Amino acid sequence: MARKQVSFTRIAQRYARIVFSLSSSVGDTELMRTQIGALVDAYAASDEVRVVCSSPVIDRASKIAAMRALARHMNVLPLIESLLVAMAENNRLAALPFLGDAFEACVREAAGVAQIEITSAFPLDDANVQEIATHIGREMGVRAVAKLRVDPSLIGGVVVRYGSLQWDASVKGKLALAAQTMYRVGT
Repeated sequence: MARKQVSFTRIAQRYARIVFSLSSSVGDTELMRTQIGALVDAYAASDEVRVVCSSPVIDRASKIAAMRALARHMNVLPLIESLLVAMAENNRLAALPFLGDAFEACVREAAGVAQIEITSAFPLDDANVQEIATHIGREMGVRAVAKLRVDPSLIGGVVVRYGSLQWDASVKGKLALAAQTMYRVGT
């Protein structure tokens, strides 16, 4: 499931970037953000929407018609309706729940702000989180905002993700690297 989620996240990022780049014609990023968020909420709240988006048995034409009807019902901008139709035409509606976060990432990027994810073996205080975010931001030339996750399986240390980049300074990562090195030396 994690691999599928990564795939859907990447698909959503592609569509979000396209819509964000076309949003200058609309001129209201906040309205687009709100409407995309409402679509994501509709997906989460409605079994019908989820089934239409993810069912392989529903044909493409029916999915397109359903997305047009949803867009009209929600009174979204024509650009958002076109997005839904394009996703339906390309059989990418399963990525809809990831679209809100992907669009937010585009908005942050345009503002020079990067979202980084810090995964730590133990809870970190705000000062440590801010210190890591400041360091990564300085290295990447952006202002970094951090989201913290705790994963005790790391044993110690942290893993920092920024986009597709990852820095692994965890004990688990170091042990895996050592095991890999020992395996290569032994063969």
